[in-house]
Order: sequence, then C-alpha cells, then structure tokens
Amino acid sequence: MVVGKATGMIAEPLPLKFERDQEERLGVADQTGPRQEQAVALGKHLLFNAALGAGYGALHGTLRLRPLPAGPLYGLGIYALTLGVAGPSFGVTPGPWNQKPLTVGRQLMMHAVYGAVTALAAERVGEAMAS
Repeated sequence: MVVGKATGMIAEPLPLKFERDQEERLGVADQTGPRQEQAVALGKHLLFNAALGAGYGALHGTLRLRPLPAGPLYGLGIYALTLGVAGPSFGVTPGPWNQKPLTVGRQLMMHAVYGAVTALAAERVGEAMAS
C-alpha cells in the first residue's frame, strides 16, 4: 500500500478510503488528522492482510498447494472480494468495470504479487516447521 502510493500506482489506498468513510459515518471525521487516518488505515490493512495470509497458510497446510499458481490466484481472489465486491458495495470505490483498464491491470498485478509472496512465505515457513 505504501509503495503503491509512493510510486503513484495508487492515488488513494482502499484502506484509507474505508477509514475516511467510517469516520464520516460515525461523525468523527473532524476529530482526526491525516496522520491518524493513515496510521489507523495502515494498521487495519496490516491486520487484515495478516489474517488473509494466515488463511492462505491454513489452506496451504491442509491442501498442500503449490505456491505458483496458487498464491497469485489467491491474491486475485482477494482482489475480487475487496475491489470487486466490498469497495463498490460500500460505495467507497467504483467497481473495476468503471475504471480505466490500466488502473485495473495495476491492481490485479499488485494483488497477484501479494498472493505470490504470501504463498512463497507459507511454503518456506512450512518447510522450516517440518524440519
């Protein structure tokens, strides 16, 4: 998320959009500053991704998935859930069908890379635990 924003691949990260939306719905938007918003959004994003990574680890341990292609497919599934369903359902982001192909391509690539890294890490951790 931080790298995507720093490189210009992400204009505004989804977790930050969700955080702002929640603050507005709760009526506390004027009580937080940009740094607080970013810290809370990043913290939630890290927790969410840790949970997703643990979910992949559980699947990996049970199904003995091969890291490639399982990891990138897992990342693309997360993309479908977060940016294809959750974001548009909550009105926080437009659906992929309403975005430029380059934007969708970047998002798909970032999620596939996330899934690949998660899968490779799960593979390494599994090997280390087995020995």
